[in-house]
Amino acid sequence: MQEDFYPAAEKILSDIEATFKKDPRLKSFEILPVPTNQNKSPVYHVEHCLGLESWCVPHVYCHAYQNVMSLRQNKNKAK
Repeated sequence: MQEDFYPAAEKILSDIEATFKKDPRLKSFEILPVPTNQNKSPVYHVEHCLGLESWCVPHVYCHAYQNVMSLRQNKNKAK
């Protein structure tokens, strides 16, 4: 799974988290069909709606998955 590493995934997740903190009234989430990275933030926040460009979904998913698995392994080692 390491071959799926994308360095900006942490920044994208940070932007999503900041949006959640900034707008507690978020009402929807959409994945926006965009074929390639356009060299700007793939996170959109408009009128209490959150959007994420589709090209980065696999990268963000893999990064989050790796973090969750790492936390689980560390938790199991601590037992």
